[in-house]
Amino acid sequence: MVYAILIICLIIGVPVAFSIVAALNYFMAAGEFPYNFRIVATQMFGGMRSYPLLAIPLFILVGDLRDNRALLYRLQGESLLLQTFWWVDSALAWPW
Repeated sequence: MVYAILIICLIIGVPVAFSIVAALNYFMAAGEFPYNFRIVATQMFGGMRSYPLLAIPLFILVGDLRDNRALLYRLQGESLLLQTFWWVDSALAWPW
């Protein structure tokens, strides 16, 4: 039945991620002990307490702030670091 929900959602044009979520929601609602909503929600929110996993979106945020040079200047002003490395481009890839 889970595969049927997934295939029907894909046939009617629902995006893949939402189709998978719909199939998994049915599976958790109809599932046995290890797959009910309460246990999955507890495990999911318990995983949010992990500092290494929290570091990933924060690292992406800092990289985005670093890539936007105007915002970097407003946040740091004319710091010693910016005065020393003014020649370094803030892009993630070299232009060559």
